Amino acid sequence: MAGASPSTLMLPDPSLAPFAWRLRGISNRGYSLCGLNHTIASEKIMDGFDDLMTAPLQLWDALICTSQPVKATITRIFG
Repeated sequence: MAGASPSTLMLPDPSLAPFAWRLRGISNRGYSLCGLNHTIASEKIMDGFDDLMTAPLQLWDALICTSQPVKATITRIFG
């Protein structure tokens, strides 16, 4: 449908927190956030996971992990 609002904002990295905070000021139900995680080897990415712990994410937001080892590590971080 032309002119329709997006239903998902796809991000090329796991930095969902800044977008979640922006959505909170507009409408938490505006659209879902989806991030893609390639690695956990950088300090910036690990700091971003800290930000996700307090961000107003919704149940319909997602983080896609590109490997089982990364998924297992992220699951432990958030567990």
